[in-house]
Amino acid sequence: MNSAHARSQDQLHIHIECLQPLLRGVLRRSASTLDAASWGRVDVPGWRLVALRGDGEALAGANPFQLLAQRLPGAAQAMGDYSLLVAGVDLPAGPGFVILAGTGPGTELLLDSRCERG
Repeated sequence: MNSAHARSQDQLHIHIECLQPLLRGVLRRSASTLDAASWGRVDVPGWRLVALRGDGEALAGANPFQLLAQRLPGAAQAMGDYSLLVAGVDLPAGPGFVILAGTGPGTELLLDSRCERG
């Protein structure tokens, strides 16, 4: 989901696509070090992103919008400024996911609609 600043239309919309190879690699290397309770920085070259880890195959009632608003200081007052991306990851304990958030370019740019392997 892109921030209000990165949308071409004034509508909330969600993209479902593959991840860019760069992001896949970053998540593969850093997913196990991310916290499930608090947001931590993720180093994606050219981006200022924070991430929150989730365990299990599904979000299981976890609402990414609420997690952003409730657990990232200042986000609740500026929700329209944030882009969100939810990605499935393999964690040492099994399947999980990572929620990425940032106020820079829309996270749509981290997606790969052609699903190329790289």
